[in-house]
Amino acid sequence: LIFKRKYFFRMPILMIPNFWAVGMHHWGARHLHVGAGYYLKPEPNNPADKNAVAIVEESGVVKAYLKRENAFIMSRLLIMDISPLWMLKPKEDPCVLSRRLGPQQRCNVGCKISEENLVQAKAFLIEQNIAFEIK
Repeated sequence: LIFKRKYFFRMPILMIPNFWAVGMHHWGARHLHVGAGYYLKPEPNNPADKNAVAIVEESGVVKAYLKRENAFIMSRLLIMDISPLWMLKPKEDPCVLSRRLGPQQRCNVGCKISEENLVQAKAFLIEQNIAFEIK
């Protein structure tokens, strides 16, 4: 058990920058806290979008959603089950790019990932033309 725990801490981190959080204003707050950590939870039964990915607090309360284009990529990564825990960190305050769409907030998404799953994730992200970093 101790070996597995040490191995988990030494795993590389896959980080995907520039994902967008939307819909914060529907859940009470007008923004996500910059630098705070949120979890990602797929919502395949969401009637608006079968690829929807909710952004939730540690308590399980939904705070926002990933933008539709980002949710498509993230839902595929979640289905691939390459990591048990994906985190989202807002990097800047929200901005309104369009009055119709409401506030959006730029975020980074990341997870610890095994070397075996890293190969699979890298291939998928390259195929989808998504920028990523390995730390």
